[in-house]
Amino acid sequence: VVDRLVITADRQSAQEDWTIDRCGMLVRYRIEYMPAPGGGTTVGVTPGQVVGKAEPGVTASAPARTGFDEAVAAYQRGDYTTAYREFLPAGEQGNGWAQGCLGIMYANGEGVEQDYAQSARWYRLAAEQGLTNSQYNLGFMYANGQGVAQDYVQAYTWYGLAATNEPPGELRDTAARERDDVAGKMTPSQIAQAEELVRN
Repeated sequence: VVDRLVITADRQSAQEDWTIDRCGMLVRYRIEYMPAPGGGTTVGVTPGQVVGKAEPGVTASAPARTGFDEAVAAYQRGDYTTAYREFLPAGEQGNGWAQGCLGIMYANGEGVEQDYAQSARWYRLAAEQGLTNSQYNLGFMYANGQGVAQDYVQAYTWYGLAATNEPPGELRDTAARERDDVAGKMTPSQIAQAEELVRN
């Protein structure tokens, strides 16, 4: 653990950011402690976000995010060319959020020519880091054969991961519903294979 920051805390709940050095990359996790319905405490952990490169003597309390923040601001104001230029190096350096944004930009043709294969590639990189939006989007691409060969096992797997990893809310409910819809097109053995992939 490189850094631990308490965001909120009271007698019943707490929210903390933990930054961990994982193989030379700084990865930040949001951890939430909440009262469980039947008593005790439940712990929720959001997917890790790569926030920088670990260097000797440098902590993660102030990661270099300038380029990424500029990219987000540019995207929000519709300056997709600048957003892409800023997201690309961050994505190539392993920033999962930037990778997911690049997936969106390629899917929608924002700042780049629309390219579903590139979109799926970036979504996969982000999804493998645990980003639930990208897991859902990759599931959608496999379900519909966009940028990848249509594959219901893969679609079920990525939808299932999003439904499992996402906190309660609209995205989680939608991912679960899409997973169940895809299951209606699969054989029992395909569903078992996909569930095994989700577990692993």
